[in-house]
Amino acid sequence: GPIQHEWHILVLGNGGLDLMCGLLQAGAPRVTHLCSHERLEAGSASLVIVPQVSSLEWLETALPRIRRALITNGCLAVFVDPLPTTRNSVERMLELHGLSTVRAKREAGRLLLTAEVPDFGLRRCA
Repeated sequence: GPIQHEWHILVLGNGGLDLMCGLLQAGAPRVTHLCSHERLEAGSASLVIVPQVSSLEWLETALPRIRRALITNGCLAVFVDPLPTTRNSVERMLELHGLSTVRAKREAGRLLLTAEVPDFGLRRCA
């Protein structure tokens, strides 16, 4: 969806500096890039983008903090290798951490998985 409607976008992990700059140029009101998930604040982001997952272990360690950082109806977008086993593992991790509406889409030779923090109201992550 349109990034101008995102309250705060958090780009997490390596390889995010160019993405952060592109989001700001495209009109995102507030974007932060962090290399580590160690300092994520609760309820601090409406969208978290992980442009590059270094390993499934890293993602498994980061997901509790990412989930906590997302607001209700917040969305996570994570790019992973398009292998079916990787996709299945990541989808399972997302669901185990309370994220819902998991969707997959191929982008530039990688797989983009999106998921959101559920709410009883309308969902806004497409």
